[in-house]
Amino acid sequence: MPVAGLVSSRVFLCSLRDNVFLSTQYIRHASRPLYTPEPDVIHEVVGHAATFCDPILATLNRLFGETAARVDEITLTALERVYWYTLEFGLLRQDGDLRAYGAGLVSSFGELERFESAAIIRPFDPDEAAARPYDPTDYQSILYVVPDLETLHDVLSRWLAAK
Repeated sequence: MPVAGLVSSRVFLCSLRDNVFLSTQYIRHASRPLYTPEPDVIHEVVGHAATFCDPILATLNRLFGETAARVDEITLTALERVYWYTLEFGLLRQDGDLRAYGAGLVSSFGELERFESAAIIRPFDPDEAAARPYDPTDYQSILYVVPDLETLHDVLSRWLAAK
């Protein structure tokens, strides 16, 4: 469903519960083509739309939405951070190499070029990610890696169910 710009975390996440993705309609500014601090249509299509084709990532989007609909504001902040560090900026290991699966990484050529040399890569821990604020206006300084999407699903499903 088209939106004019950023919406609140609760509105964005709760729409996922209903299999609705809120999408911006504009394109990133030409002065910063490699990264955009706000979601644009490149981020929406190249990043998010592709993830909805994967059954695990599509399920996790819905689980985030279901959880967002029932939590208080403090828990919502934790939920938003975990979403950021997974479905927006998550990494996995495939055949020993780091691979991006998060929509923010996949849709940012600048981020993809630099994350292995400039970001601190840590094993994914949802409680650690939930406590870590993020800066959407610049490249990410810390990223989390999972061994595979099945592990991500198992860990996040348990974490979300406990909220």
